[in-house]
Amino acid sequence: MGPPLKAIVLVASTACLIGSAHAADPPSRPYPGYGAPTVFSWTGFYLGYNLGAGWNTQRASSAFAGDWNTTNIGFIGGLQGGYNYQFKSFVIGIEADADYLAESRPLSSAPGPINLVRPTGQWNWTATAGVRLGYTFDNVLLFSKFGYGWVTQTLALSTLPALGSTTTFVSSTNGGGLIGAGIEYAVPGSSWTAKLEYDYVVMANRKYVVSVPNVVTVSPNLQMLKIGMNFRM
Repeated sequence: MGPPLKAIVLVASTACLIGSAHAADPPSRPYPGYGAPTVFSWTGFYLGYNLGAGWNTQRASSAFAGDWNTTNIGFIGGLQGGYNYQFKSFVIGIEADADYLAESRPLSSAPGPINLVRPTGQWNWTATAGVRLGYTFDNVLLFSKFGYGWVTQTLALSTLPALGSTTTFVSSTNGGGLIGAGIEYAVPGSSWTAKLEYDYVVMANRKYVVSVPNVVTVSPNLQMLKIGMNFRM
């Protein structure tokens, strides 16, 4: 075998060895990453707005007009803000809100042959502060709410001409215990959440002097059904 042929055989043998080595150890290629799945967290501050309906039920009594009741329904809208902290599937938070109330309606006529007092209640503003306790299913939060609520009201107490046709305007702030519940949904891929919430505030009795000894006692409560949006910061 001459030198050229030997060289050809040597090159061919070397190529076969290299090919076998590559076949035994194929080149590495990139694989897609498999990191831990992202878990949504409710922890953090938020600010938002709400709107809906508010309705109050009032029981009024007077020495000159007996007892009577009314239910007012009107628009409600305002702002809220708070903070949530999540541990495992549980969420605890604090929240405060302030809302405008558009409700005005005379109380229904008093029973009996006489009706010497005609109160008209204008609900102006309401505010609440409370604790939220919830359970989360990833980006869905079910919560309850406990705290305190306030309402500002202007009450017009009108009397019949026999008593001088006088109208007494009284503005006051009333408050009481708050209980509520709702559901909140975090929009995927954004910092916004949407919520639906119901709140109930039971307020203390208030007495208003029309003229001595004519005193009107009002026992109110407020219910609110609101939808809202929150921006998580």
